[in-house]
Formats: sequence, structure tokens, C-alpha cells
Amino acid sequence: MTKRILLIISILAAITSGSAISVLAGDKYIQYDLNKLSKKASDRLKAINEKLKIMEKEENIKMKLEEIDSIYERAETFYNEGNFDEAKQLYKKLDEYSKEPLVKKAASQRKREMRKLEKKTKTAEREARIKSMREIKCAMSDAL
Repeated sequence: MTKRILLIISILAAITSGSAISVLAGDKYIQYDLNKLSKKASDRLKAINEKLKIMEKEENIKMKLEEIDSIYERAETFYNEGNFDEAKQLYKKLDEYSKEPLVKKAASQRKREMRKLEKKTKTAEREARIKSMREIKCAMSDAL
């Protein structure tokens, strides 16, 4: 009990003086520099806040792109059904979204990702066809 009280008193004294403290942990003393710990904690908090802002911005953009997809599908449905007034309103809304710089950037990023995915898919399909042709060729040559 007295060790705890002494520990608390030494921590409080160190905090008020802003210096380093030594803490008895088991049979070892551990030294803490409160200024360094405070600086590190402050730096971490800044980094966390920046990451949270980025994540929030990315989530907002993602939600907006999903909304754009939904609006476009509804606009196309209205247009194909002959509901031109409803389609016109939705197309205007899409036009407004298309003028936002972050949405433009995200949409072009998505477009690039889709092209890469299509290219990979085409490559995989072509390789599968080549493999299939080789197997057929081997089977035919074995039959002869």
C-alpha cells in the first residue's frame, strides 16, 4: 500500500514539474519522459484525425457514387418507360453531380479500375481458351 502511495506521489510530482519519472514495476524501474510521451501522444492524435478525415471523405464519395448509379438506373428506367419528366429531373441531378471535382476524380478512378478488371478478365478468358484448345489438340493427337 505504501508503495502505491509513493508511486502516485512521485508521478504527481513529475507531472507537475514536467520531468521524467521512474516507476517501480515488479523488480525493475522504468523511466518515463513525460514530455516525450506527451509529444508522441499529440503526434498520434494528429495522425489519427487526419486518417479519420480521409476515411470520412472516401466514404462520402463512395456513397455519392452509389447514389449516382442508383439515380442513373432510375433515370434510364423512366426514360425507357416514357416518363420523360421524371427522367429529365434525374438527368439534371446527375449533371449537377458530374460538376463536383471530387466526384469526377472518383468516377475516373472507378473507370480505370473497371478497365483493369475487364483487361484481366479478357486475359484470363483468352488463356482459358488457349488451354482448352491445347487440351483438344493433345486429345486428338492421342486418338490418332
